Amino acid sequence: MYVISNRVKVLCFLVPVVNLAIACGSTQGDQTSSAGSGGDAGLSGVSSSGGASSSGGASSSGGTAGHGDAGAAGASAGGPTDGGMGGYDFTPVGGEGGLGDGGETSTVNEGPVDAISVGYWHACATVHQSVHCWGANSEGQLGNGSTVDSDTPVDVQGLGSGVVAISTGYFHACALVGGEVWCWGLNQHGQLGTGTLQSSSVPVRVEALGSNVTAISAGGNHTCATVNGAAYCWGYNALAQVGDGTRVDRLTPVPVVGLSAGVTALDAGEYQTCAVHGGTVVCWGQNAGAVHSDLTPAEVADTGGTYAVTTGGNLTCALRKEDALGGDGGSSGSGAPEPICWGTGQYGALGDGQGKSSATPVALFGLTSADQISAGPEFGCAIAHGAAYCWGTNIWAAVGDGTVADRDVPTPVSGLGSGVTAISAGGESHNCAIAHGHVYCWGTGSWKTGTLVPQLVLLDR
Repeated sequence: MYVISNRVKVLCFLVPVVNLAIACGSTQGDQTSSAGSGGDAGLSGVSSSGGASSSGGASSSGGTAGHGDAGAAGASAGGPTDGGMGGYDFTPVGGEGGLGDGGETSTVNEGPVDAISVGYWHACATVHQSVHCWGANSEGQLGNGSTVDSDTPVDVQGLGSGVVAISTGYFHACALVGGEVWCWGLNQHGQLGTGTLQSSSVPVRVEALGSNVTAISAGGNHTCATVNGAAYCWGYNALAQVGDGTRVDRLTPVPVVGLSAGVTALDAGEYQTCAVHGGTVVCWGQNAGAVHSDLTPAEVADTGGTYAVTTGGNLTCALRKEDALGGDGGSSGSGAPEPICWGTGQYGALGDGQGKSSATPVALFGLTSADQISAGPEFGCAIAHGAAYCWGTNIWAAVGDGTVADRDVPTPVSGLGSGVTAISAGGESHNCAIAHGHVYCWGTGSWKTGTLVPQLVLLDR
């Protein structure tokens, strides 16, 4: 998830150079900052944090926390092979840029989308376990071998089918294929994990991790993964987000101190990372929970019984089991997990209706249970009973309720009142969800004008 601090509006324009870049200027001075990784949602019901989350079985880490055994990837055997759309073509509708709507209309078919992950100004989805991305592409983050932006989804080269998780970061993305991690895009701080600083517009393998990776999560400019319950991170480390006890960038994966086993969920945010270890949330880096900075993992108070975690810029959320609360914990008594958040309360980011920051978890107002939750920079989203809800800063229409008024409590997302199976809060100011097998996105999206309510990204045979 990516954050623009202090609600600074950013004016952006395209620079006509060979390697397309996006230049931005703040309307309030140099107060902008990059944000963390795009939350991912998708494949099977079980969500992991940090990368693409699934709704049911295997999940990756990355921004969306879901109901189930988070972090279990369920990777299929074999490495990436060349493959295409599997008989489908993307035909986006309405809007522009990172929203993936190219302006055409078509008949809606039953959706085949497996997972969705929102980056800074781009997004990626898996269809029949093949990856397709759209939006800004100045650093090759769409993975199609070019640096040309695309308003419609393009095939990520070389991955073929068999992708079980996808996670988007600031200007990079990663996929989990057959237990192996493949990354592409910007590599300024070594976030691709290849041992060099060479960026790549096509996927490259993170060889140091081997072939037993179970979850991935792309953060702002760093990346993390779990291998047999152990956490590894690499890339930008000036704020200790890699968790190896230093502030030195790492070009290849290094073990996270104290997390050599027992990690069940992992999420890389903007400048921090969080994990579930022993049923409790631990965080490291700057603004881990928006209250402290740690070189190595530190336990977050009152998070016992947690099994899924998601972290953005200054906001972290999690799902914890009802029985961990000593009774029904204020829930409906259905046995569904309770969503909790901590960090900044500015603009209603905690969703508790109080507007105050908190170093310890608070319950969301009116949302006593949830199947998935995803933290963005200063906004969050959740799924409850098949419906999508968002809250927090809404100046860029990230809440999706048709307004730009901040919401300090969970608010229904327009048009997504049923059938929602995955949600990804991230990007500069836009979110995406999967409903009935189709992708819907809303918010300003890219540097272009966005949409106040969800727009459908169609998939036609």
